[in-house]
Amino acid sequence: MKILSNFRFLFMVAAASFMLVSCGEDLIDGGNPGGGSETQTTINLEAGPDLVTSVTNVALGGTFTVNLVASAGDDALNTLQVFEDGVSIVDFSRIMYNDVPAVANPILLLEDSKTSVDVEIKVAAHTEVGTRTYRFTITDDAGDAESVSVDVTTVGAPPVLTLNGTAAIDVTLGSLNNVNLTAVKGAGTIASIGVSIDGIVSDISDLAFDGVDFTSNPHALEGDLTQGFDMKALTFRAPTVAGNYVYTVTVTDQFGQESTTEFTVNVAPASTPLEVLTGVLFNALGPAGTGGLDLDNGMSTGSSDVAAEIKDQGAAGTSDWAQLIAPVNGSLLFLMTPGEDGVSENFSFASIDSKETLAGLAGSGLGVSQSGTVVAGQIYRVERDGISYAFEVAEVNYISADNSDNYVLNIVK
Repeated sequence: MKILSNFRFLFMVAAASFMLVSCGEDLIDGGNPGGGSETQTTINLEAGPDLVTSVTNVALGGTFTVNLVASAGDDALNTLQVFEDGVSIVDFSRIMYNDVPAVANPILLLEDSKTSVDVEIKVAAHTEVGTRTYRFTITDDAGDAESVSVDVTTVGAPPVLTLNGTAAIDVTLGSLNNVNLTAVKGAGTIASIGVSIDGIVSDISDLAFDGVDFTSNPHALEGDLTQGFDMKALTFRAPTVAGNYVYTVTVTDQFGQESTTEFTVNVAPASTPLEVLTGVLFNALGPAGTGGLDLDNGMSTGSSDVAAEIKDQGAAGTSDWAQLIAPVNGSLLFLMTPGEDGVSENFSFASIDSKETLAGLAGSGLGVSQSGTVVAGQIYRVERDGISYAFEVAEVNYISADNSDNYVLNIVK
């Protein structure tokens, strides 16, 4: 027979209820009048349907129930108290005795409950994911305590965060970008979203979610977002140093459960458009003022004109046009042959797509003070006073009637 169900399990709210002093004859020989061993309180947890006796798993926000049975020894029972990880539960609204809400913790045992207790205790478990020990302690009038305990592990479905779109994003230095995210809440509402880059918590500058700037990282979510979201934009500014960066986005629910997703940001070097032009370099034996070429504007100049970077070599000791070019005015000339002299096998004139790419060719190519026979399709690189140029020989035009022979060059700088 459960004492509480017959209203014979009594307790009091007042603090005085927990500070009783028992008066009686002096105890000798271990506290037992007249000598002999003292009989202690016996306490245990009874097994049964939906009753916990040692360990259990509980859903977040859930409850568990024990059936505590105790009998007094030589000293009458005094109080019953519930602890969580060694700390008395101060929110005693979490405790029910035979479905009756507790009004205190500990409770004072009175009348028949001084000699025996048989009660179902329902406890609201902790609301964080993890394991805690719940101890149930009965203290007798002599101050001796006996306890039983159970280990309760709270479990619950975490939120699920997914990235909508590709997991690798190509961006430019310092650019502002968006990725779209979807989250489904689990056992608890979604409390926050956080961002880290290569494992380091990101600066909040230019970091926003659903149009709201981060004020901290993680960033607290409010309103409908706490119930989950679909295709919401995370805004971030790309790093200002070229490279590959792993972004990790984490959502955390009210119980501390997390879900993450990752994407890689490939930050390309700065890309400055090339200046593209066409120039014609004439046979040095031809019309005056056309045997050199200014690569800055594609205009023909005299072979010795200070504006020229390259010049034609004329007949160069032969009886006809030699089809040779050379650097002039301190310029350096390099023949760029794919797969040779440090030039990539995949190199082509079209692969020079920015000023940065052009500058990156420094150190490659065969340096020449005079070319071999120039033919269509050849690619040359020129350096002068810290400026880089490249040109492709588009045409080699031999004119037998006069010395107006020429090369048509596609130039980038």
